[in-house]
Amino acid sequence: MLEVDQAVDDGKKDEAVGLLDSMIPKLRGYKLLTAVQYRKHILEGRVDEF
Repeated sequence: MLEVDQAVDDGKKDEAVGLLDSMIPKLRGYKLLTAVQYRKHILEGRVDEF
C-alpha cells in the first residue's frame, strides 16, 4: 500500500490504480475492502496529491 500512496503523491494515479488492481485478487477481508474503496476514491478524483 505504501507504493500506491507514493504513486498518488507523485500524481501517478493510473499507476496507483494498476498497483491496486494487481493486489486486489490476493487480498481478503478488511484489506480487500480498504483497497477497493481506495481504488474507487482515486478513480473518482477524491484522493488528491499532497
